[in-house]
Amino acid sequence: ARETQQLLTFGHHKTQDQLHYSQHYYNTLPLHSGHDVTEPLKELTGKYQHEGLDPILPQHRTWTRWHYAALWISLAANIPAYLLGGGLVEEGLPWWAACLVIFIGNVVIAVLMTLMGMIGTQYGIPFPVYMRSVFGFHGAKLAAFSRASVLCGWFSIQVWLGGDSLYQIVVVLAGRSGGDDGGRDVGPSLGAWMGINLVQLICFFAFWALNVLILYRGMETLRKLEYFAAPFLIASGIALVLWALVRAGGIEPILEASYHLSTTTTRPQRSHVILVLFALNSIIGFWSTGLVNIMDLTRLARSQREQVIGQMIGAPIGNCFFAYLGVFVTS
Repeated sequence: ARETQQLLTFGHHKTQDQLHYSQHYYNTLPLHSGHDVTEPLKELTGKYQHEGLDPILPQHRTWTRWHYAALWISLAANIPAYLLGGGLVEEGLPWWAACLVIFIGNVVIAVLMTLMGMIGTQYGIPFPVYMRSVFGFHGAKLAAFSRASVLCGWFSIQVWLGGDSLYQIVVVLAGRSGGDDGGRDVGPSLGAWMGINLVQLICFFAFWALNVLILYRGMETLRKLEYFAAPFLIASGIALVLWALVRAGGIEPILEASYHLSTTTTRPQRSHVILVLFALNSIIGFWSTGLVNIMDLTRLARSQREQVIGQMIGAPIGNCFFAYLGVFVTS
């Protein structure tokens, strides 16, 4: 508790009121003393305190191992992760080697995520507050801004891919799929300088608005959404595998095609060692930004055991499942 209070006010002298609050906080935090706290953090005000930065008390933490497992399955269901598996096969790595490398990389990520996540579960604090112990009160703002900037870029990529998926559904419903223009003339053009049409723009903002609505409603809404979305995503992945099996005429043609693709690729030949290192770097780098602030999510865990088990189940299984889809379908 003392360390948590130091993180909240790091880099500044405490006033007499804050010192009084600190003593009260040390003696009443349930995580360390077993006593109930009915007035959490109300005495700490001003620039040190904000509802989104306050430590979450244990009795208010609702996430179990299954919520974290479901969260990882939902996080893993993205286009870049899907492309990673298929890209390794296309680069010349055999399908079994691609699957093995993806598994190893995601186990490494899961271990790192659980270790970093222990900070959030132990103290109930988010990433910006923890950064105060490293950069000080004002320096932590720069660290938080840097992380948020990267997140905005990543969010824009995901929103564009999601909006384009909605647009492709519109194209199919309009009966324009399979054309030479890929259905790009479904709707009035917005000019060559934008490269999209009005329907594409509407689909983009529709998907953006849906995401913003979920974020606005808070972490509890996200927890419920991920919990119900995970089974649907798994079912969609299984349906995609079945489609590939039917399209290829069984699993043997798929495995043979994988071997043929890995040995006849027109790309410059690279050694398997280089490809393995490239894959591991891609996997770890892919989740490195999430690794930095995973405590924003683990601060909601009921216990260290819940977040460790949930992440060790969800991260390898979820990421491997959707990356393997890329390997399988590409083959």
